[in-house]
Amino acid sequence: MMTRDEFVDRLKALRREALKFLPVCLIVYLGALAAVGPAERWLEKHPSTAWMANLVLPAVIVLIFCNVAFLKWDVKRRLRKYGLLCPACGKPLTKPAVKLEGFTGKCGSCGAVVFED
Repeated sequence: MMTRDEFVDRLKALRREALKFLPVCLIVYLGALAAVGPAERWLEKHPSTAWMANLVLPAVIVLIFCNVAFLKWDVKRRLRKYGLLCPACGKPLTKPAVKLEGFTGKCGSCGAVVFED
């Protein structure tokens, strides 16, 4: 178990680390969108590869969905790293912090005691 102060410190550390990772995600999304224009221009110049034009949009969509899946996995990994998952049910203790039943020290999902008094 952890104290309230430890919880707040872990939550702040998680937010600091997440803010460092945000630019990477934005670069991936913007890179995927920026790649569409040159790909379409290249396909216009090469008529023998017209079948590839049908793959540009699905490729971008797949890239975005893979990035979303990676982000979901990464959030779960970071929550586990900082000990911000409920020990009883495994749900995040950060959605939102108020969900901890008014900061009483109980999990908002299952009601298990998370904080020491």
